[in-house]
Amino acid sequence: MVSDIKHVYSRYFFHLPYYMLTTNEAFVLHSFVIVFITFISYGLYSLLSYYI
Repeated sequence: MVSDIKHVYSRYFFHLPYYMLTTNEAFVLHSFVIVFITFISYGLYSLLSYYI
């Protein structure tokens, strides 16, 4: 029963918005995620080089 609820939640509230994105929206979303991860990586690299 609990796994069915998790499956329904996963299907409709997590995957469905990604299926509904247009090509441009998907591109902007992925670009934002890549840039955000790049900034975090650069910040961690700068912090590490400061302490070493």
